[in-house]
Amino acid sequence: MKHEAFKLRTRIGFHFLGLVGTWTLFVMLLVGHRLSEKSQELFRNQGAELAYGLVVECAALVRHEEFSSLNDLLRQRMTRASELRYIIVRRPDGEVVASTFPRGIPADVMRLKHPLLALPDVHVQLIDTERERLYDYNAESSDAQVQMGLSLTSVQLFAQEITTYMLWVGVAAFLAVLGVTLHVSRPVEALATAISTHSDIQLHAPFDGTLETSALAGWFQHMTQRLDESTRRLDQSKKLAYLGEIAASIAHEVNNPLGIISLNSGFIARRVSNGELTGPVAVEVERIRAAATRATFAAQQLLQVARYSTRKGEMRRKPFKPQPMIAETVDLLRDRIRISRCKMTVDVSADLPAVSLDQQGVQQVLFNLLTNALDATPPDKDIVVHAEVTGGSFTFSVADQGKGMNEELLSQATEPFVTTKDAGKGTGLGLAISDSIVRSHGGKLVLASRLGEGTTATVSFPLDVP
Repeated sequence: MKHEAFKLRTRIGFHFLGLVGTWTLFVMLLVGHRLSEKSQELFRNQGAELAYGLVVECAALVRHEEFSSLNDLLRQRMTRASELRYIIVRRPDGEVVASTFPRGIPADVMRLKHPLLALPDVHVQLIDTERERLYDYNAESSDAQVQMGLSLTSVQLFAQEITTYMLWVGVAAFLAVLGVTLHVSRPVEALATAISTHSDIQLHAPFDGTLETSALAGWFQHMTQRLDESTRRLDQSKKLAYLGEIAASIAHEVNNPLGIISLNSGFIARRVSNGELTGPVAVEVERIRAAATRATFAAQQLLQVARYSTRKGEMRRKPFKPQPMIAETVDLLRDRIRISRCKMTVDVSADLPAVSLDQQGVQQVLFNLLTNALDATPPDKDIVVHAEVTGGSFTFSVADQGKGMNEELLSQATEPFVTTKDAGKGTGLGLAISDSIVRSHGGKLVLASRLGEGTTATVSFPLDVP
């Protein structure tokens, strides 16, 4: 798994480096090319302006044949402009009257033509010599022509500086992207590993990464929590449904012989009451009737399990007052409460409005929660029952001071066959059935527990108060 995460991190790194490297190279070449073009264009236009100004000055001197002054002017221009390589002054008919070539004008310069027009009356073209690249200008007026060579060495040096600068920018960008890649890929690698293993994400600790990866981790945590919860609920529903099918089958199979036993024991009991049977027979008959009654009640409980676990029965919603229902349920357990010697406190107002729910199901949930509390609470400890109707919901809670549960057991408490009771004292179905009943109403059963301090079960039913 780590190898896969490393491969992912490597792919991310190469992707970022390749993308930014390519982009930087493209931008560097584009910017360098554009700057070189712009600098050459600016240099060419400045040279054209210089040539145009020079031909104006030379035209007056040529017209008055002041050739000495003309030569002085050419020397001044060559001294002031370091980029100037030569100046040739001609009459309109092409006769050379002055130049900066002391040994004669080279033939290749004499043969130059100027197809490109930079400014009115000025022609320019780019030429390459053995030593450097030049712009050759030919400026014309009515009295003179001026041919001028302007070196591009300074422009080429500027372009080289720009290229060097862009190269350093590219190196800096590469290092920056490398740092960003390492910074981003580490949390992405951790997140990828967590996603692959579906674990190792601390749900209550901040994820060490960028804002984006932290948000992604948070959403993944939320998704895995909901997925785990949905999976757990689905497994629990399947278990309860299977249990319900078995319970219904057993209840139906048992009910028939129990009915026969109850009926016949009733006939015998009447004979006992009539004096036809006396002595030990009467005692045994009474035991048979009591056992049959308990078995019938157990079969009815099994059918109750089947009803809520398979959800084949319709909930019988009807208005009822919460306080009498809670009082009746507590009264059903009065013998258990007396034997356990627990302190039962019922904090329920008689003024609570009626609620429209399946009273039998709600009472079953409360009965199961109270039974669990009595089993878990030692003598002289408190069990508190509280109920209220607020905000469009009916809520009641059962809080005990028992031994409590650890986090692992608490997370599994509503699953079928999970119990903290000793062997033979519990089936682990009470909370599972209660949770199924509550969820069939669209409600929620929430358990809060601390080991050694006790457990609080809170049940909330959404409703419309009639």
